[in-house]
Amino acid sequence: MRNSDAANHAWVRERYPLLSQALLAGASAQLRNMATVGGNLMQRTRCPYFYDLGFPQCNKRTPGSGCAAIDGNNRMHAILGASPRCIATNPSDMSVALAALDAVVRVTGPNDARTIPFTEFHRLPGERPDLDTILQPGELITSVDLPPPLFADHSKSKYLKVRDRASYAFALVSVAAALQMDGSTMQRAHRAGRRRAQAVARERDRAGVRRQAARPADPASRRRARRAGHAAAARQRVQGDARAARDRARGVTGRRCRMTVIGKPLDRTDGVLKVTGQARYSADNTDAKLAHAVLVTSTVAKGRIASIDTSRVQARCPACCS
Repeated sequence: MRNSDAANHAWVRERYPLLSQALLAGASAQLRNMATVGGNLMQRTRCPYFYDLGFPQCNKRTPGSGCAAIDGNNRMHAILGASPRCIATNPSDMSVALAALDAVVRVTGPNDARTIPFTEFHRLPGERPDLDTILQPGELITSVDLPPPLFADHSKSKYLKVRDRASYAFALVSVAAALQMDGSTMQRAHRAGRRRAQAVARERDRAGVRRQAARPADPASRRRARRAGHAAAARQRVQGDARAARDRARGVTGRRCRMTVIGKPLDRTDGVLKVTGQARYSADNTDAKLAHAVLVTSTVAKGRIASIDTSRVQARCPACCS
């Protein structure tokens, strides 16, 4: 099933809003239209040192070579669950929600079919960061099963994703939380987060995340919780008013964002020049003494420049280093 179909399915939106929120927070609409649930589970880390072959130190790509991210740019890497061999994380938003919902992955392979609790599907890096999941060779994901919906109420389940921009960006940190309530008493709580290495394992009873019949300990705590909720709601209203003001300034009106410029011809000042070939671009400006620069990426993840040897450049172009 495609991610967009799963996110917008009426049954998912009604019974598992947490999953729908997580799916819609991932990637862009175009990518969600192409991505599948199984492919989402099997995607690999977005660690830049894993993808850039210019960095030979990557235990996930080449076991035993080291981890350049540990001393490099690692603001999007693991806080918990990492190992001295790897601090990469799994980028999936959907996986965070599935972990909180106690989903089960069904697989089939040469040794018959089996079911895997979702919190055990992805591996922590440990000593083998090159292995992302516990799937055996030849096994194939056939379905993902969800338990009976216990957290259908939107007010009691939430997926929160913190990222550098509002869309099409991987999470710096993300959390899926769901509460089963009985009046003002919390009967059960599930939580999962993505700043753990590889897996998005839900913290269970041993970590104290699931609590039976839990509620704020004293009236003062309850008052602080209510004040925090009111402050968050006020911030959302202020942000909504600010967005509405920006939309009005851009000519965007109404809930459906009717723009005043759509459907109207615009005079492009450079249109005629481009069509007739008269427009000049940067590449059209040449000079016999023009110097060209080439970007060279360092293979050292973190270090200090000891010296720069410009002798070859000075020999060929004295003016370049003057």
